[in-house]
Amino acid sequence: MTDVRPIYETPENRAAEAEIAAVIERTWSCDLHKLPMHYKLDYMASKHDQLVAWLEVKRRHCNRDTYETIYLSLIKVMAAHSLHSITGKRCFFIVQFNDCLAYADILGERTVSFGGRTDRGDWQDEEPLVLIPKSDFTIIKPRGE
Repeated sequence: MTDVRPIYETPENRAAEAEIAAVIERTWSCDLHKLPMHYKLDYMASKHDQLVAWLEVKRRHCNRDTYETIYLSLIKVMAAHSLHSITGKRCFFIVQFNDCLAYADILGERTVSFGGRTDRGDWQDEEPLVLIPKSDFTIIKPRGE
C-alpha cells in the first residue's frame, strides 16, 4: 500500500498565488500557464506563445529583510535545473513578502540546509532546503503600488 501524502494547499493559498501571477503577467507583459503538480514548479511564462521562463511562486508572511535567507525546497530547485537543462530558459523564485513582490534566480550555487515546518506533525515537512540570500532578490514592486 502506498502512503499518500496530504495536500496542505488551501483555497486561500491558491487565491494568493493567482493574485501574484496576475501582477507578474501585467508587470512583465507575459502569459503565465499553471503547471500540473508533477512539474514541481508553479508556472511556465510565455510571450507570443513562446516559453521565456519557469516560475515558482510563494507568499511569505514577513518583510523581505526579516531573514538573511529565504528557503526553497531542494526538490523544486532540482526540478528547475532539469527544466533549465532541457529548455535553456531561466527559472525564477517569485515571493510576495509583506512589503514587496520580489524575485531571485533559482539556479546557481547555493547553500543547502535541513529544516522545514514542524507545526503539522508531518515528518515529510522537514527536508533539504536551498537557502537564497535576501540580497539575491530584486524588487518587482513595493507593496501597495
